[in-house]
Amino acid sequence: GSKGYISDCYCSVWNLEVRRQGEEEWLPSPDCWNMPFAQSTCMVKNLEGNWLRSNTMYEIRVQQTCSLPHLSSDYGVVQEATLPGCVFQQHSGIPEFLECMDGTLCYMYEGAPYSGDSPCCHWHGGRAKCPM
Repeated sequence: GSKGYISDCYCSVWNLEVRRQGEEEWLPSPDCWNMPFAQSTCMVKNLEGNWLRSNTMYEIRVQQTCSLPHLSSDYGVVQEATLPGCVFQQHSGIPEFLECMDGTLCYMYEGAPYSGDSPCCHWHGGRAKCPM
């Protein structure tokens, strides 16, 4: 078959659902819903119109959805925890940049391309402020 096809079925999108550990209901991730078949990465940023809770365990499941539902994949499920929250009252003022204790600004994905927890501030006294 052709790319994206299984027999006569077109498998066109990935759907990702999220729930906090211990909760029953799976919720579609607005950041990662109906992703094109060719897309292989996605960053979950919010759930139910709110940012993800800090220091919380989430269950995430993904399914390849086909035009014929019986050919859609089973869900693959993983668990992942969010990072502890920041303890300050203001953000760094710059999107995607952490501010370190010594005032250094660090790109949040430097050295940690998917987690957003750059080790850069480790060398500058620790994290003082999260990105805007």
